Amino acid sequence: MKKYLDLAYEYEAKNVLLVLGEYIWNSGGHSAGGAMENGVQNCRVLGDYAANLGVQMPWSWSRSIFRGQLVDTMVRFIDDCNTRAVRANIDVSHLCLAKVPAERVAAAQGKAIHVHISDCDGIRHGDLPPAWRVQFEPYLREIKALGTTAPCRSSSNTRRSGQDHEWVAGSVSRDGQADAGRGLRG
Repeated sequence: MKKYLDLAYEYEAKNVLLVLGEYIWNSGGHSAGGAMENGVQNCRVLGDYAANLGVQMPWSWSRSIFRGQLVDTMVRFIDDCNTRAVRANIDVSHLCLAKVPAERVAAAQGKAIHVHISDCDGIRHGDLPPAWRVQFEPYLREIKALGTTAPCRSSSNTRRSGQDHEWVAGSVSRDGQADAGRGLRG
């Protein structure tokens, strides 16, 4: 991981997205508590290394293990790491699948530095063909209220390149919801 951080520094990147995610949590080799403790210890070391390079590490938390405590667990993880480089990646699809109300995003105040927007089929996460099941607008409004200048990455499997903007706009404007750009940009 340090080599990735070195590469980010060399290319003057601002962050390296850290996805501890499903593999660690679902591998069966660690208890939830053990995996969390191991993650905190290692991310603290990596976070200090990244901070010395001027690189941040947004952490993408796994929705599968924490379910309803997703946001609280993310906040506790970042606080336990206690390094300025380790911050949060807000994955809207993870929040949706874990049935976390959009209002809970406010708990990430001062901790979120990256946002990932992807759709899901209501059952599993992934960059799936647009199913338009995620109600993006409430989450995007809460993310905007954080006042962060976090980079936002959208992904989908549209099977036609260059259509992510159409996918995001379509998923937000369906059923009479506001257009993706109306009131949600900077």
